[in-house]
Amino acid sequence: ALRRTDDLRAALWARFEKHLCPDALRHHLKLLPDFEDIEAEDAARQVVLSHPSVDAALAYCLQVGDLTLACQLIDARLAEIDGDAYEILTPLADALSPAHPLHAVLLWRAMIDFALTRNRKGRYPHAARHLASCAVADATIADYGASRSHAAYFHALSERHARKASFWSNYIASA
Repeated sequence: ALRRTDDLRAALWARFEKHLCPDALRHHLKLLPDFEDIEAEDAARQVVLSHPSVDAALAYCLQVGDLTLACQLIDARLAEIDGDAYEILTPLADALSPAHPLHAVLLWRAMIDFALTRNRKGRYPHAARHLASCAVADATIADYGASRSHAAYFHALSERHARKASFWSNYIASA
């Protein structure tokens, strides 16, 4: 109304940078002149990849359905992913599973490791299902890259958490 389009674009970009708000980005892109939106989309991806909260960045990828960006984020910041963020990681892993099974496995492993390391017994059934999903995905993964193979991961998991009978019984039931 005040014809301060530049101020509006700057405010929308600032909101996107701080909160990874897809609506703010979408509105910002609509206000750009032709062909500047491509550069802005590239800059937005860099903002997501370097956002201080990897969980917020993964949530953004899930919300906008950008699975390629999610894979880049997982590759770049795997060690920062919080296995406690199951409300983000579970649907994202499920979305990644068909086309990006390795990245889905990495998210499932984060949740499994969190549940077992922190003794979250209420999450054992979910962790067991995730481990079964990892086994299914293993058949479609040709190269684990720097990550351990499913067999190596399973072996290490069974050695570290051998005494967690409720987890293993849930795994046997879900496998």
